[in-house]
Amino acid sequence: MRWSIRVQFVLPLIVVLAVLIAFGIASLYQAHQQVESQTIQQLDTVQKLLKSGRFPLTKPVLEQMKQLSGMDFLVLFPNSKPRNELSTQFTHSIPQLNPEKGGFFSADYTTRVVDLPDSHPNFPAEVIVCYPTQNANEALNTAIQPIFLLFGGAIFAIILVAYQGNTLVRKIRSLQRQTENQQVGAYSPIDIPPRNDEIRDLAVTFDQMFKQLSNYYAQQQQMEKLQLISQVGTGLAHQLRNHITGAKLPLELMAQNEKYDEEAIEVSLRQISLLENTLRRFIALQKQEMVPTASRIDPAKLVPEIIAIFQHQAHHARTELSVVCEHGTHEILMNPDLFRDLVINLVMNALEAAAVDGKVQVKSGNQGDFVVITVQDTGSGPPENMKTTLFEPFQSSKKEGIGLGLAIVKTIVEDCHGEISWRRENNWTIFTVKLPAYRGF
Repeated sequence: MRWSIRVQFVLPLIVVLAVLIAFGIASLYQAHQQVESQTIQQLDTVQKLLKSGRFPLTKPVLEQMKQLSGMDFLVLFPNSKPRNELSTQFTHSIPQLNPEKGGFFSADYTTRVVDLPDSHPNFPAEVIVCYPTQNANEALNTAIQPIFLLFGGAIFAIILVAYQGNTLVRKIRSLQRQTENQQVGAYSPIDIPPRNDEIRDLAVTFDQMFKQLSNYYAQQQQMEKLQLISQVGTGLAHQLRNHITGAKLPLELMAQNEKYDEEAIEVSLRQISLLENTLRRFIALQKQEMVPTASRIDPAKLVPEIIAIFQHQAHHARTELSVVCEHGTHEILMNPDLFRDLVINLVMNALEAAAVDGKVQVKSGNQGDFVVITVQDTGSGPPENMKTTLFEPFQSSKKEGIGLGLAIVKTIVEDCHGEISWRRENNWTIFTVKLPAYRGF
């Protein structure tokens, strides 16, 4: 359950307010009881005084008693008023005295009927003692006034705290919106509140943090660009070396034999053409002018053409290089240059691994909805410490190797939604590439 700051501020205030209301009601009830008890106590005192007194209740005496006690007195003699119309103990109103109702006790007076004793000079008269309700109300107001002042002050304090809490929540939410609007690499200054408090400190901290993150992101992007340039440059050097080696070797063989070899010249020209094409792709990539375009490729036709340019190299290394393409191999949809790079890198690795008197076999065929190309050699296979990192960049066991060939192959295969794997089987190192077959639209 989420507890917002506003709820955390308001809920305790509501509890405090409820406690204050309960306390106020209890205090009002207690004050009412206290005033009523004091009224009864005063009436009891006057009643006791009247019964124990031996002085006649003349008008001057009654006036003086009124001034001292604040009560009104009515002396009734026999036959002056019906006896059964008055309570002998206590009543809340005397209609004959004031027919208008009102006051705290629902009447203008609280009365007490006092029977004078035989020894009193005014016997057998009765005295009606009338305590004005107004006096009780004034006493009650005096008693509850501090309570109302306290209650009102508490309500004001609660409202003030709630207002301050709401202001704090608004500031926090404003800061939250500004932090959420911060975009990666696009720093925008955060509004700093004018009041010097903790919210301002938090805003300053966030502003500095996002500024530093933005600078760090810019530096990271620059480093990634430099790293990408380094990787692309290294990959380009790897590809160029492959093509140059492929073009140089037939020419060297022709020079050693001291005779013109048209096939050697053709192989060298193919390698130079591939080299030129690789440079053109690299320049276009740098200028963002070209995106590799996929087209329909027949592996059964293209693979033998690629293998043909390695025959001189294989012959020079005394390595048997053969190619077998199944009849009816499916077409695939990918960029022809990327397909050539894929096969060239696999064959180059196989020829270097097979060494003298070794064998390299290249096969293509179908496997369900995939075209499968395998390149296998009789070399010793990768060393034990490279078996799990074979397809990672810059992994090579060769002295002059860069270690990008298999990494390039893996990238090309995965970009075409294919799969690549390798295994050792019957003293052969077998690399298997599976590419989705083209089924049309």
